[in-house]
Amino acid sequence: MGFDIGAVIGNLPLAFFAQDGHESARGARDEYRAWLLQTVQDVWREFADRFLTLWRAQQAGDAYHVSLFDDEPSQAALETERQRYLRQLFFDTVGFAGVKMIRRILGLAHVEDLESIKDSETRSRCEQNALRLGRELVVNATQFGDLQEISELAARIRRDSQ
Repeated sequence: MGFDIGAVIGNLPLAFFAQDGHESARGARDEYRAWLLQTVQDVWREFADRFLTLWRAQQAGDAYHVSLFDDEPSQAALETERQRYLRQLFFDTVGFAGVKMIRRILGLAHVEDLESIKDSETRSRCEQNALRLGRELVVNATQFGDLQEISELAARIRRDSQ
């Protein structure tokens, strides 16, 4: 599951970094950049909330069968397991988001947002910024507490390259 949600999330910073190559004046796309970074956070939050809501409502299955959790201490243990599972899924998502970013720049399936930047120096800087973030997400996936930290890191990487 981390692959799929990571793929969605990984494409948003690519669009964020590409905006430098598409704005008519410096800062013209700042509002859109802010929206992209907020959407990174919103996608995970909405996914995690919906995922936990469904898991709590649909208490069937082989691994976590409802009959195993029919008293209060067992319910508390199951909730602890849900939170542990979601945390690991978060780390997987962060890592796969980074892999997706790197693959979309260095692999065969490029991103039109970056590919369509006409100025080669600007495009190179945008790609380098995205690769820096992608690497951080892969190498340090378990060091991130939430996606706000990732949005802040993306903004910092962009700001430092200016």
